[in-house]
This record gives sequence, structure tokens and C-alpha cells, in this order.
Amino acid sequence: MAAIVARRAGRFAFGLILFHLLAGAALMATNARSQILLTVWLNSVFLSVATIALLPAGLAAAAMIRSPILPLLRGQRRGPRARALLLSGLLGLPLLASTILFSWAAWNPGETAEQIFGPADRGLTPATVLLFVCVALSAAVLEEILYRQYLLCRLGAMLVGLGLPRLAALTAATALSTALFALAHGGMVEPAWLKYTQTAILGVALAIAQVRLGLESAVAIHLAFNILAPSAMLVVRLAQ
Repeated sequence: MAAIVARRAGRFAFGLILFHLLAGAALMATNARSQILLTVWLNSVFLSVATIALLPAGLAAAAMIRSPILPLLRGQRRGPRARALLLSGLLGLPLLASTILFSWAAWNPGETAEQIFGPADRGLTPATVLLFVCVALSAAVLEEILYRQYLLCRLGAMLVGLGLPRLAALTAATALSTALFALAHGGMVEPAWLKYTQTAILGVALAIAQVRLGLESAVAIHLAFNILAPSAMLVVRLAQ
């Protein structure tokens, strides 16, 4: 078990290092709005170092609550078709809910979003696209390690250790990790409740993915949502 944890932690650490090297190379090749890109890149590097330090403890806790700690295509009880259906549902339901929410309510980019990506009326530039890709990818990996692999699994394991039934422990851990995950996204969209609701729905789906399929699945769903949901929001905005 210790060897599996070490291999997975090492693989994720190597992947993050490679990602930041590639992002740094792309940054040096991009002149437009380089100060913002540099700031985001440095913040991502700092958060990666801090988050990777939590990964071994999170992986060990995952074993305690019987969450898969092997790669996506190995060590699973259900077959490839069942996994694909579960992955599709855990991605599709938050996307559908997000599209309905942002079709029903009037919204605007929040202060935090404009600080990162610039004014909404500026349009797409190569720097903006690069920035979006960096944020989408780094957020998917780092937030899943922090909120699901570490916080959810550690809290769930602690509650199970205190004698709480596994389902009740995982429900409580999901509620707390999802609430913190949603609150961390304040300022991205106005009104704030709209983003909180969207993120809470996504957080529950990601918690299920973590517990049933493991970290890789949660990261894959999160990354796909980060790419597809803004696209759906943009289509909704243009259609209004």
C-alpha cells in the first residue's frame, strides 16, 4: 500500500512539474499581458508545491474509506462501460444544471474573474486563451487534490475512525468539502449565489467521482467541466 501511495504521489508531482515547465515556456513565448500571466503562473507553482505536500496523506486516507487509489483503468470493480456511464453522468448533470441556471438568471462576470481575465468586452486574445487553459488545468488538478483527495478523504477516514458508519461519514465529509469548495469561488460571477450553486452541484458530483472511481476520474470531470461550462455560459449570454 505504501508503495502504491508513493508511486501515485510521484506521478502527480511529475505531471505538475511538467505542466508548469510547459506553461512557463508558453509564457515566455507570449508577450501580451505577460504580467498577469506571470502572476497566475507563479501562484500556480506555489499552490502546486503546497498541495503536493498533502497528497500522500490524502491517498492514505482514501484507502481507509475504500476509495480507489489505483489508476483509472486498473483496480476497479465495475467494467469499462459502467465506468464510462458513471463518468458521463457525473459530468453531464452538473453541466445541465449549470446551463439551466445561467439561462434562467441574469449574470455578469465578477470582480475576481475580471482581475484574472480582464474586462468581459476585451474579447479573446492568445494570452487570454493561454491564461484560461492554465487556470482550467491547474484548478482541476490542485482543487481535486485539496478538496476531494485530501479534505474529503481525511475527514471521512477520521469520522469512520470515530465509529460513524461509512455512508454517514462520507456524506458529512462531502457536505463540508463541497461547502468550502463553493465558498472558494466567490467573486467569479455576479450574483454570487449563482456561482455558489453551480459549484456546489459540481462539488457533489466530484465527491462521488472521488469515492467511487478515484482521483484521476475527479480531475478528468473537473477539467472537462472547466472547459465546457464557460463555453455553455458564453452561448447562453450570446443568445440572450
